[in-house]
Amino acid sequence: MLRHEAEKDTGESGKKLPAKKMAGNRAPNISLYLTHQSYSMDFSDKRNVTRWIIIAASFIIMILILWNTYIFFGIFKNEERVKMEYWAEAQKTLINAGENTDVELPFKIISYNKTIPILLTNEKDSIISSANIDEEVMENKAEARRMLLKLKQNNEPIVTEYVPGKFQYLYYGDS
Repeated sequence: MLRHEAEKDTGESGKKLPAKKMAGNRAPNISLYLTHQSYSMDFSDKRNVTRWIIIAASFIIMILILWNTYIFFGIFKNEERVKMEYWAEAQKTLINAGENTDVELPFKIISYNKTIPILLTNEKDSIISSANIDEEVMENKAEARRMLLKLKQNNEPIVTEYVPGKFQYLYYGDS
């Protein structure tokens, strides 16, 4: 394209002049142009590689965040289960407490739970007590039954034998 334009220009005599003999900087150096074009292509290829590296790194970071979140919630769920086992054991201690039994620690364990919803039932699924559940829900038997079914789906119950042959079931939800 550049050579074609240079051949169109004519001198005073009307003859076509070669690109070398043209005055000034009107005819660009073709080798410089080709070198620049090649460099531009390399730069574009490098940009594409860089984009894919950034996309891959972002994807890996996202996977690591999701994996750590999954592990965190697994640990959190296990800790809640342990807390509920302590709560059930404290409940058992209070039920079986005699005159000389120290009930301060079991009472603290039961009273410090302010976030985990709990339903305590007997062997026939009759609700004995509740904690951290709205009073309106507990006053309505149908809603209380729905809450019990929901808690049954969330976690396995903690079974407590408070008297030989007598069991209570502690159902709890996520805080």
